[in-house]
Amino acid sequence: LNESERELFKSLTVFRGSIQRRAAEQVAGASLLTLSSLAAKSLLMTSVPDRYEMHSLLRQYAEEKLKEKPSEQERLRDAHCGYYSVFVADRAEDLKGGRQKAALEEIQEEIRNIQTAWEWACISGNLPALDAMIEGLSLFYSMVGQNYQGMQIFLRTIETLSPVEGEKPTLTWARVGL
Repeated sequence: LNESERELFKSLTVFRGSIQRRAAEQVAGASLLTLSSLAAKSLLMTSVPDRYEMHSLLRQYAEEKLKEKPSEQERLRDAHCGYYSVFVADRAEDLKGGRQKAALEEIQEEIRNIQTAWEWACISGNLPALDAMIEGLSLFYSMVGQNYQGMQIFLRTIETLSPVEGEKPTLTWARVGL
């Protein structure tokens, strides 16, 4: 692999499940040429147009390489979280309107990445990202009948964001609780 292929290959490990080309471009700076090159070398598989998948063993190897650069890994996780928080927020209104079915399908297709972004937002204390996702994610879980899964994610978040004694709870903590 050349340098840009190596860097992109490592960067793509922040994604879970399949990777949408647009997300790879915005989060990892991927170009179509480099994605195609990785696919031609069998490091990525194309399942449907504009979506890529990485074998779990290859992901594991690339993640180990990315961990060697913690600041880069954190930057990519932040970018991934930012992308998916906007993704969910953009679909929240659609879930209440005429594009409901399309929005549900789009979120379902990206749910593993959205959950990963949510978890990173909790770990890193990115309250604006959590705020952006609360309504859309709550509506999604309710509409697809996955209330238990949604409740589990929100309960873990409440625990993570719980204020320590003497500290005021955040508005995000209260919104997640509701």
